[in-house]
Amino acid sequence: MRSIALLNPQPGVGKTTLAAHLAHACTATGRRVVLLDLDPAGALAPTLGLFRTPARGLAQLLSSDADAGGLSTAVIQTRELLCFVP
Repeated sequence: MRSIALLNPQPGVGKTTLAAHLAHACTATGRRVVLLDLDPAGALAPTLGLFRTPARGLAQLLSSDADAGGLSTAVIQTRELLCFVP
């Protein structure tokens, strides 16, 4: 398993676009990918074609009021081999 983090404090430098394209390239070669969107703006969901805000996301899981269920309650299967956690 590999982990790749894309970060830069400046907005508009292409982090979201690069993450989406990199995920697509990895799934095209048969790799399973889980994208975690840690950006407060949450721009990755619309990039993946998800226009409804999911009820649960990483922020709720990490908060002190997170209920039972864990990560599996926030994972969205967007297509084969690609999952997304908003």
